[in-house]
Amino acid sequence: MRLTEAIHLVGGGVWGGMGLSPGPDCNCYLVECGGAWVLVDTGSGVGASPAAIAAHIEAAGARTDGLTAILLTHMHGDHAGGAAHFARASGAAVYASGLTAEVLSRGDEEASAVAAAKNAGIYPADFRLQPLSGIAPMDDGEVLRFGDTTFTAIATPGHCNGHLSFVVSVAGRRDLIAGDAVFWRGRSLVQATADCDPAAMAASMVKLAGLPDIDGLFPGHGAFTISGAKRHFDEAASHARALRLPPGV
Repeated sequence: MRLTEAIHLVGGGVWGGMGLSPGPDCNCYLVECGGAWVLVDTGSGVGASPAAIAAHIEAAGARTDGLTAILLTHMHGDHAGGAAHFARASGAAVYASGLTAEVLSRGDEEASAVAAAKNAGIYPADFRLQPLSGIAPMDDGEVLRFGDTTFTAIATPGHCNGHLSFVVSVAGRRDLIAGDAVFWRGRSLVQATADCDPAAMAASMVKLAGLPDIDGLFPGHGAFTISGAKRHFDEAASHARALRLPPGV
């Protein structure tokens, strides 16, 4: 599903997704970069989800084995569970925060909150976080260029430690792929996991409200917006500045 000239929605499952893939998947975005293709978040890797995401990648005009890079917003299973599968299938370089890279390298289900999510019934009991080594760590403000497109990493902890959002800049547009840092109408996603930090989440929302000239907001779950992202950031930040979090998604 093409959302902008460059950004396609290729996955999104049963937990607040768009029904494009059948597992507990986040919204997965494919970015067309003038001859290069970048996948941001990979879904859960559960069951038929990777095949469904691969089919949507092909429908967008790319191939799984032709991906240039994979970027991960954070370590949770619905966003990164499929990373090992797509990394093997594509041979693409994978980028994430240093903490996410460390946790995924050892397939740590406790640190990634996969174990807690399985106990809560969010993931099936047989879900396994497949280890993935060799992830390139990204720092806050670091910029990657693929083809005619830049991706700027924005550290946005709160929903979990090591969370990144990505500003995608191409052809005069600046869009934010936000993971679970902020959602449509400035909503939040607070979970009873060990590293969910409301104060850090609020600070990240204020930080995002300060980004200049962002057109679209493309979050990890639910609705997105093609233009006017600032009003969604401002709504979130207005709550954060009053020492409270926005309503949940």
